[in-house]
This record gives sequence, C-alpha cells and structure tokens, in this order.
Amino acid sequence: MRISKIILILLIIQLLNINFINAQITSPKSDYTDTTKYNNVDLLGVDSIFVFYSPQKNGWPVSGSLTAKLDKIKKLDYIWKKFNSTTYKFDIDIKTELGVDSSIVNDLESGGYHVQITNGTTIDTSFVAWLYINHLKVEIEYVSTCENLELSGISGGFPFSYYDLLDSKKITINNGLKIEWSSDPEMTFNPNLEHVYTRPSYENEQFFVTVKDSFNCVKKNSIYILAIAVKPDFKALPDSSGEAPYNVQFENNSLNSELFHWVFFNDEYNIKNENDSLIDISDSEIPIDSIFYKQPGEYNVKLVVEGPAYYEQGVEKRCIDSLTKEKYINIDTSYIGEIPNVFTPNGDGTNDYFKIKTEEIVSIKTFEMFIISRWGRKVYQYKYSYKDCYNKSDYNKWEGWNGKINGDGGEASPGLYFYIINARGWNDKNFTKKGQLYLFKEKK
Repeated sequence: MRISKIILILLIIQLLNINFINAQITSPKSDYTDTTKYNNVDLLGVDSIFVFYSPQKNGWPVSGSLTAKLDKIKKLDYIWKKFNSTTYKFDIDIKTELGVDSSIVNDLESGGYHVQITNGTTIDTSFVAWLYINHLKVEIEYVSTCENLELSGISGGFPFSYYDLLDSKKITINNGLKIEWSSDPEMTFNPNLEHVYTRPSYENEQFFVTVKDSFNCVKKNSIYILAIAVKPDFKALPDSSGEAPYNVQFENNSLNSELFHWVFFNDEYNIKNENDSLIDISDSEIPIDSIFYKQPGEYNVKLVVEGPAYYEQGVEKRCIDSLTKEKYINIDTSYIGEIPNVFTPNGDGTNDYFKIKTEEIVSIKTFEMFIISRWGRKVYQYKYSYKDCYNKSDYNKWEGWNGKINGDGGEASPGLYFYIINARGWNDKNFTKKGQLYLFKEKK
C-alpha cells in the first residue's frame, strides 16, 4: 500500500513536469522573435525576445502583447510584473488574473515581463520574456531651395537592451539601418544616408527609399518633388567669334526657367570712347532679332533667368540665377593681312590676277586700292565696300587686277609697280597699306 502511494506521487510529479515543459510565454502578434544571450546562460537558460514593428501603416503607434498558459491545466492564477531597471527586479505590477485558463496582457511597452502561474497549492512556476517596440519611421520629408535639395524623414535604428537576471548587467542588441535611395530620373546616391543633401533639381523628380533594420523590419516610401531651381545657359550661333560686321543669334539652353532677361554689353574700349555701355537688351526667351556687332572687340553677354513660382509661408517666390560669359563674343580687329608681291598675268591659269585673299581682309568696311607705275602713273583702281553685314559677295566676284591698264585697256608692261590701299574698319578707324608689286610675263 505504501509503495502504491509513492508510485502515484511520482506519476503526478512527472505529469506536472510535462505540463511545465509545455508552459510558455508567446506573442502571436509579434513581428520578429529572438532569444536572450544571458551572461549566466547556464543558470538562467534562454528566454524569448519579441519585437513589434511600429508605427502601423496608418501611422498609429504599436504596443506589445504577451500570452501565458499551461497546456492541459485550467483555472490558474496569472500574476504579471514588469522589470524595474532601477531595482533590477520584477516589481512593477501589471496585471493579475485569477482562475483562468490563459492570460493575455496588452498595451505593453518595451521591457522585461515576468509571469507567475500558480494554483495556490501544487503548481507554482514562472516565466520571463522581453519585449521591444521597434520604432522605424520612413516618411520622406524635403526642403527644396534654389541652392540645394535636402531629403530626410528616416527615424529608427534604436538599440534594445535587456538585463542578466543574476548579475544585473545590461546587454544591448545594436540595431543598424540599411538605406537605399533611388530616383526617377536616375541620380547617384551615397549608401546608408539618413539625410541626403543633393544638387538643386532642375526637373520634377520622384525619390524612393527602402530601409531595413537589424530586426528585419523593412519600410518603403516615395515622394514626388516639383523642381524650383534654375540653371541659366546659352550659346552663340553660328559661333562666338567672327569678323565685323557680325550677326549673332543666341540659343537659350537654360533649365527650368520661365522668365528671361538678356543683356548684351558693349566692348570696354568702345565704352571708353563714349559709346553706350549696352548694345541691346531683351526679355524674350530667345532674342527675336540677331545681335549686330559692327566693331571689333570683346563683348560680355549676361542672361538672368527666373524659375516657376512657388509659395513659402504664403508668399510667391521664384528662384533667380544669372550667367555672365565674359569676353564671350570676339570680333576680330580690323586688318588686311598678307598681300601678294608678284603675279604673272600670262593666261596660263596660275597667278594671273593680283588680289588679296578674302580671308586676309578682316572687319573691313571699305577699302580702295591703287596700282601705280614706277613713274607715278595710276594704272588701276578698285574700290570695295560692304553692302550688307553678312558676306563679301561683291569682293568675291571681283577677280582682281588682270595686268591691263584700268582693267580693260592695253597690257601693262612687265616690271615694278606699287600698290596703295586706303581702308576703313568697322571700328571706323582708317589705315593705309603700301608695298611693291612685280608683274612678270613669261612666255606661254
């Protein structure tokens, strides 16, 4: 009889041990689970860490919840307490439920939680779990100015700490962030930046960010930003250099600009000689009329642009920027270059005419050429003047002196002649060039 009682008691103890093994704290609504790494793990064993991601998609904050029960055993008392990081004990009362099959505690903050499960007589056990509200907020915010664009709005990566229940030492789990930015149109970003400082945007852009922390919480966000910054730019057509008189059209290559103001400055030398400081101004996107540079010199061009309107504290504003290209338009100084000193008007098709090459006449408004014999007699005269500011068509049609008196008389004798050229440039400066010319007539 005594042996039978002992066996019964052992069976009850074995049954209770099985129930204790199945007893646990769970958290079905948690997003991530880890386990403790106590310093005294051999004595304390392993407890669960339940992680909740916050906030929700609707922006509402998240709180934690824990559930405790002993399988197959009902009508138990559950006494919940929270860990006190000042006393290093579970001495903060949370909730007590008597005579229930299981117990749930809600609206929990980050921290450690202890539950005692008892029936007041034969069952008295306890369990510990740690809970972490993992705050990761990804809502892109931006500050757009005329100088730069700042993107922010990432808040998270906060570490979580729990305590060894024997030596009370804090154990910290670091929580890093992996951040990936992208955009459309595409641009390059440095990795893992919570705050992005980038160039001003000259076109509307959409930015995307994906953030993942050490607890596998992944959040994404995007934002569409209207560009307000401007960038002035322009180009001279057909070229920024030429000889007077020179007509220039301007191509406007500005970015994100709506209002324009062109300023075409005069050459400094011309201004010193009491000419106007400005050649022209225009408020058109592209100057309607070409700009006429009739004097040699170096000319500055300025373009002021304004971007689309935006509002700051109810006040309408526009980004303004300007670009001045100094000495951008270069008009060659008036001159006559190399002049031939010999020609052979013998009709062989080579060097039959005395003529200055077209490219050697630069920024010349008019010139008159005289051919004088060594006895002082004028044997030929040619006068040239620009009739328009675009070409030298009249001069190009002139073949040159053919070696005949006045161009259509008898043939001039071979020998030495002199030329005199009186020229006037587009800068209204007069100059004279003189030299010797040899006329040879070889036999055909």
